[in-house]
Amino acid sequence: MIRHKITRHIQNLAARQPNCQAPEPNSFRNDQLLPQVRRTYAPRGRTPLLRHRLNWKRASMAAALGYHAADPGRGPRLCFHLRPGSYDTTALIEVLEQVKVFYSGERVVLVWDGLSAHWSRAVRAWAAEQDWLTLERLPAYPPELNPVELLWSLGECGTHAVVAARLGPWRVGEGALAKELVADFEPGMLITADRGFYAYRLWEAAAATGADLLWRMPDGPHLPVVQPLKDGSYESFLLDPKVRGRRATQRHRGSRIEEPTGTPVRVVEYEVTNREGKGEILCLVTTIMDPHEASAAELAAACAGRWEFESSLDEIETHQRGRGGALRSKTPDMIEQEIWALLLTHDAVRH
Repeated sequence: MIRHKITRHIQNLAARQPNCQAPEPNSFRNDQLLPQVRRTYAPRGRTPLLRHRLNWKRASMAAALGYHAADPGRGPRLCFHLRPGSYDTTALIEVLEQVKVFYSGERVVLVWDGLSAHWSRAVRAWAAEQDWLTLERLPAYPPELNPVELLWSLGECGTHAVVAARLGPWRVGEGALAKELVADFEPGMLITADRGFYAYRLWEAAAATGADLLWRMPDGPHLPVVQPLKDGSYESFLLDPKVRGRRATQRHRGSRIEEPTGTPVRVVEYEVTNREGKGEILCLVTTIMDPHEASAAELAAACAGRWEFESSLDEIETHQRGRGGALRSKTPDMIEQEIWALLLTHDAVRH
């Protein structure tokens, strides 16, 4: 129906304007639009415009912009897919099927972001069977669309000095870099960390260094109270995941369930009441078991002071480098060299 309306409009226009000829079979331009509007027609040199007010509650669009690696002179090619409602895993697979048709006979490397539907089991299983398609994940925050380099650092909140750091490509998990950073923990340090840092094995490795730990737990209060303490904190333990697994198996089989055991810790819970009128309960675990050595209030204040390290990052990323986007270096080795140069310069200024 759209094709006929456009044709009649051109014929009527040609009747009113002598310089515009009625369309002939060989004078039409053919644009493939995937999949709902298959083809449109217009005189050569003119791009047909179909105007429609879209509401994302009623219609969604997925598009792919392709470049030919072996022949850049061919220019970019665009295909897009319209559908009512929103996209789910099944709809995305339909889009990829249309991309296969659009780039028939060619190998395709598709770079897209970390949307959960993009990397669902169904999509990954389907893509694994396609010899023409390779999926690549776009980094979560890529300045100027360049691959990012992960930097994990250990810094002093008081002096803003960076004590140690580990670098890795964006494909390396943050947990892997955190494990490497544990080697720089020493007795006499108080290591504070946010809730995204905690893992049972990582805690054990960090505690074995002799450093004192004060980490925020990823969820709300859920640790057993072994013994309440006068300052409002209490003794507890971190349940070993192996013990948790065995207990779940024993419960499922109806056999005797072993007693929960794990690493002893001290727990501090406190509420933050000044966040948009909604109170938030924070749960901290520490290896400092004696309240006389550090009270619950002092530990809570120390955890809040952890954000002082953000000032160190601001000094390096904003004031030292100045305003700008990505690093100047273009190769992995030179990128690492540039980052180490920034850290060493910051350390020299701070000392």
